[in-house]
Amino acid sequence: MIKLGNRENRKMKGITRNFLIITTLAFLYGCVSPATVEDMVPDVPSGEAYAFDGGYNLAVSGADGDYVTNVGFQSAAIQAFDASGVFSDSGKKFIISASILSVVTDNFGLDLEAKVRVKWELRPMESSKPIWAAVIATDHTATVGDNFVAAQRIQTAVEEAAKKNIQSAVGAVVLFAKQESEG
Repeated sequence: MIKLGNRENRKMKGITRNFLIITTLAFLYGCVSPATVEDMVPDVPSGEAYAFDGGYNLAVSGADGDYVTNVGFQSAAIQAFDASGVFSDSGKKFIISASILSVVTDNFGLDLEAKVRVKWELRPMESSKPIWAAVIATDHTATVGDNFVAAQRIQTAVEEAAKKNIQSAVGAVVLFAKQESEG
């Protein structure tokens, strides 16, 4: 049996401790999955009283697929706009464009924040000129209380930030429809 001196013994304990810390952090960080559609669908204000005379198509671009996918964001936004009732199913049609400009997340820490920026535009189908446009930036911080695993906290933060972004866009379009109906 080899006997280690105090210095070597402390060095081995330090290496072992660091190895355990790194292994634990790797386990807790995990792999981040893209946001789920169900968790991005917000509760939205009703716009039925101010509905546009026409249905809509919604196109999403710009997502890199790491945190948010174009298809997932599009599905969540369509569910939200449909729930608002701000568009009818008859008459002229509209196009809503959502260009995801950025999804930025924290990578380390107990509280993990996500920031989502989306450029939204509403235009009549027969025109290339938007009648309403806005860049909406939203954020959300997920805590250890939301989920112990860091990858899940990041996903939660992204989903909540995306949900707030869609909710803000629907609310802004409902407000725009109200102003158009009154003016």
